[in-house]
Formats: sequence, structure tokens, C-alpha cells
Amino acid sequence: MRGDDLGRLLGLAFKNERVQQYVQGLGLARVEDDGDLDELWYEYPDAGVVFVLARETGMVQTVFLDAPGPRSPLGFRGELPRGLFFSMRRAEIRRHLGAPHFKQTRGRMRFDAWEQDAYVLNVHYRPDDSIAFVALLPLDD
Repeated sequence: MRGDDLGRLLGLAFKNERVQQYVQGLGLARVEDDGDLDELWYEYPDAGVVFVLARETGMVQTVFLDAPGPRSPLGFRGELPRGLFFSMRRAEIRRHLGAPHFKQTRGRMRFDAWEQDAYVLNVHYRPDDSIAFVALLPLDD
């Protein structure tokens, strides 16, 4: 599945056939459930993919695609959305996608966001401006 197509999994039940076809090839999932959040996290560290589900409905709320790092040593090896590459830096991403619709800096956490046709694309950066991870979120209604 192409990176842009992953945004079409948002809002689907995790048990949906399309979602299950995708996750079958990701390896073993580690389920994070601290009981306090309204979310369940299905982490696939060997594939660099995380699905965040609404606890009550089981719907996919967010998809994270990790660069190689602590959560996923190898990182996501598929095609990132919108022609991005983990080797790109913040300035290059902004030239490629245009000015972000939203940006935020909070301590060491920095990200830019762009509204796409079917989802919001968030790019989170490391201190050296390389990509830490990409997050796909639903558009607000």
C-alpha cells in the first residue's frame, strides 16, 4: 500500500478487511494499553508502523510511520505520503509541500502539518530537522 493510501484507512474499524490485509504483512504487534487513555496503540516495531485506535469503537484514529529510531530500529520502509523521504530535512520538505497549514514548537517537539484530500499529514522533526515520524490524522469535519 502506498503512503498516500494509508490515509484512507483512517476512520475504518481495525477489524475491517482493508486494514487487516495491510497489517498482516507488518509482523507482530505490541499493544499499548495503559487503561487511562481513550486509545489503544498497535505498534509494529519491525515495520515502523503504529495504529492508534479509539478504545470504544476500534476505529483507526491515527497512523504513525516511524523513521529508524528507538521505537522502530529499522523504521518504516514503505513509500511515505506525498513523495516524502526520511532523508529530507524540514526546509526541503517545506519547499516540496509548500508552507505548512499549521506548525508548532513545544520544547524539543516540532512539527509541520498539511491538510490533504483525505487526511492531515503531520511531519515531526528531530533536533537536527530530520524526520522523526510522519503521522496521518483525519480531517476535522
